[in-house]
Amino acid sequence: MKRAGVSYFGVRIPRHARRDLEDIAARGYTAVLHTFSENDLAYYRGTMAEIVAASHELGLEVQMCPWGVGRTFGGEAESRWVTFHPEACQMLDDGRGVATGCLNNPAYRAFCKEWADAALEAGTDYVFWDEPHWTVPEHVGVDDPKRWACVCRVCAEVSGLDLSQGLTPEVEQFRERSIVDFLGEVTAHVASRGGKNTICLLPLTDGPHGVSDWDSVAALPHISVLATDPYWKNFDESADSFVGRFARLLAETTARHDVDAQMWLPSFGLTPDDIPDLEAAVAATRAAGIEDVWTWGYEACAHMTHLATPDSLLVWEAVTGALTEEERVATERARIDLRDLDLRPTAELVRLINDEDKTVAGAVAEAAESIARAIDSIVERLEAGGRLVYVGAGSSGRAVAADAAECGPTFSTDRIVAVTTEDEDAEDDTAAGPRDLAALAVGPQDIVLAVSASGHTPYTLAALDHAAGRGSRRRDRDRSRGRRGRGCNRRCRRRHQGGHRLAARRGGRTDCALSAHRRARRHPRGGRRCRGLRPSSESNLSHSSASSPRSRLTQRESSVLCCETTSATC
Repeated sequence: MKRAGVSYFGVRIPRHARRDLEDIAARGYTAVLHTFSENDLAYYRGTMAEIVAASHELGLEVQMCPWGVGRTFGGEAESRWVTFHPEACQMLDDGRGVATGCLNNPAYRAFCKEWADAALEAGTDYVFWDEPHWTVPEHVGVDDPKRWACVCRVCAEVSGLDLSQGLTPEVEQFRERSIVDFLGEVTAHVASRGGKNTICLLPLTDGPHGVSDWDSVAALPHISVLATDPYWKNFDESADSFVGRFARLLAETTARHDVDAQMWLPSFGLTPDDIPDLEAAVAATRAAGIEDVWTWGYEACAHMTHLATPDSLLVWEAVTGALTEEERVATERARIDLRDLDLRPTAELVRLINDEDKTVAGAVAEAAESIARAIDSIVERLEAGGRLVYVGAGSSGRAVAADAAECGPTFSTDRIVAVTTEDEDAEDDTAAGPRDLAALAVGPQDIVLAVSASGHTPYTLAALDHAAGRGSRRRDRDRSRGRRGRGCNRRCRRRHQGGHRLAARRGGRTDCALSAHRRARRHPRGGRRCRGLRPSSESNLSHSSASSPRSRLTQRESSVLCCETTSATC
């Protein structure tokens, strides 16, 4: 199973969660884990169902984990159940009761099954049993690492041992058997409800919290995925050796029992200095043959003070690139300081935008010499009878289409055209760019100006290579250096279907470009004829070539009075 997944937690406003989930999907992740704490169980069951549904709508597989439930699973969430049921909690070897559910207590097992029912009702694909363990003394305020649990009445009866003799080998075996038996019961319950199970074991095979026999867990009849999370910094180990050791153990164990292997790696708590270790951990995981790789958590947990570092977002970019195996140049980035934009007054938003716009002048100044050389090259080709051909995809394509569109009415020329993509997916099509330029018969007399926010758009780069092969001069316009606002210098400002669109005025009303061109096609001899557009075109300014239905060639004619675009960058 090949997946790239990430945990997501802390946001329970569906529209905000959906925005983040859209970001997760757009970055190439294929799955998400939602934490489902006791607080969620009590107060957010319907909300969690909405968030799971949004995940599915975006094509993400979903796991849900019992985050902090009963304090026997991983997670920083607190447990309400242990407060209400002290009689079903664990007891340390010194006789002190602690706020952790006892894995052998029937009441606690029943509660865990109730939690699983709620997770399945919310729509999860997998129930993720995260780090099941006996109580960790320091997690319950006991400053004595030698203490252990559980010596409660139920454990004494189930074990048949004299637990007062200490942590003997027999007691250690009983504790481990209890974990496996607990997992067997709850996974069977999930399977009986039609669900699937993932079990994530701590990266320990010895000591009071390790499971020495991973085969006993992998052999459970209702487990689909076995996972582990070797967070090397937590154990003061080197990334490649620690992760590599447990990756091999995981791969070998799952292969013996025909279950899937899943590896979890941290992005929280890391700095840029840790990125090579993170990449080494991913490499060690894949070297073991594990392709189902996840990270905790979204944006490297930048929103959580306890887990964040000042460079969380840099780490997030690095782990995303490593897990999705995509080279990404961030053209949009979340600003932690601006996450509450939707709650701020409109006047403040205007001031913020204006302040950001002030940074444009500096970016243009830095590129002044390159811009001047490009202008001189463009003028030279235009004076010789050639054309300026813009190339761009996505938002960059819409920006160049708008720029080309203004040149007709503003400069009375039809020798400035734009080649852009029809849909967002086409920006990765390396065949479409050359095909669209070929449809324009681009040659040595022309100059091709490519615009890309990232500088890596396959459609655009392939078009540039084609232009160079045809002998035309090529210019790269890297939009990642800054941003300049583009206003409309005509009377019409119209937003069409929420995007950047071209508009035309006719008889006092504003129409979309498509209908304007269809009128022009009905009157080919009239003053509204679209000069330069081929007869096979289907729209004014933006029409599909016969060889490339997913792309559009854009040219502006004199009847169009204005274009609208929110921004362009240089």
